[in-house]
Amino acid sequence: MSEKLKTDTKNIPLWIDLGSWRKAIEDYEGAIEAWEYVTAIAPQNSIVLNNLGDLYAYYLKDISKAEEYFLRAINNEPSNIYFYFKIVEFYRETAKDPVKARALLEKGIVANPATSSDLKNLLKSLLQNFQPAPSD
Repeated sequence: MSEKLKTDTKNIPLWIDLGSWRKAIEDYEGAIEAWEYVTAIAPQNSIVLNNLGDLYAYYLKDISKAEEYFLRAINNEPSNIYFYFKIVEFYRETAKDPVKARALLEKGIVANPATSSDLKNLLKSLLQNFQPAPSD
């Protein structure tokens, strides 16, 4: 793989794969380097932005960086429903911020009227499972 990348430095799928392999062996800095390189040569590549969000959220535990990358993925590709599911999961499970999850879902429903049924179902699930903290 590295030999191919030396001769074809703009081979995005190979850079993405390299980042995935590095993540798999817990070389998180190496994964970041590979995926950040993709963002430099292809800033609209939402897959790599989502990968970075996932890495920062679940492996490096950097909530602000994770949110930044997840939101960039959605901003680049607002019709990709998968990205909404990923960030809502992140807001619910890691960031513990169902308010942001709800706001993002509502925005996604407006932006995707043709496919909003999946997002509406996710919002319904979010609202059913959200138990506000008791007030003092």
